[in-house]
Amino acid sequence: MSKQSDVLGAILAGGKSTRMGAEKALLPVRGQPMIQYAADTLSALLSEVVVVGGGKDKYGFLKLEIVPDVFEGCGPLGGIQAALNRAKPLPVFILSCDTPFIPVGLIEYILSFKSAAPTKIAIFDGVLQPLCGLYDSTSLGAIEHDLQGGKYSVLKTILNIDHIGVPITPDLSFFTPQIFWNVNRPEDYHLLSSISNGPTHG
Repeated sequence: MSKQSDVLGAILAGGKSTRMGAEKALLPVRGQPMIQYAADTLSALLSEVVVVGGGKDKYGFLKLEIVPDVFEGCGPLGGIQAALNRAKPLPVFILSCDTPFIPVGLIEYILSFKSAAPTKIAIFDGVLQPLCGLYDSTSLGAIEHDLQGGKYSVLKTILNIDHIGVPITPDLSFFTPQIFWNVNRPEDYHLLSSISNGPTHG
């Protein structure tokens, strides 16, 4: 399968993991660091994938380019800005480092979803999933405007971006109940670790 070269894949890994109390991207899941799943998923479809935030000393094992934040300490919105700034004029598929159950099929579905809106973000059970979506370069202005104004909410910024929510529903072939599970707290990680069926990338 040929990979797309017209979209940059970006893994957001710059969080401080304060609620987790440890570097969540490096926590082992099924014998490998959690961030490896995001890297493998994006790399299966896209010819270029980068890691936003962190440092080479932490994520050098991924053998991916490390992109530093331009707006430091601004959370995921700062990471999205850094990815778009690195990719421009190409769009960026954003994926968080702590969602190991995102399958390749979900990425394919969003990339191929037909819409006049240039930015396409997953929506599940009525809730937008801003760290799983395709951000067009036209969204960069609104993102930078909010960052410069000290506004760091991704969900609020999205309201000022031409976007569509791509519904992710149980009838889709790649769907699993834990598809959007993420890890923010120790109890999240313990629950994830107890799941018998590991992440799938088909």
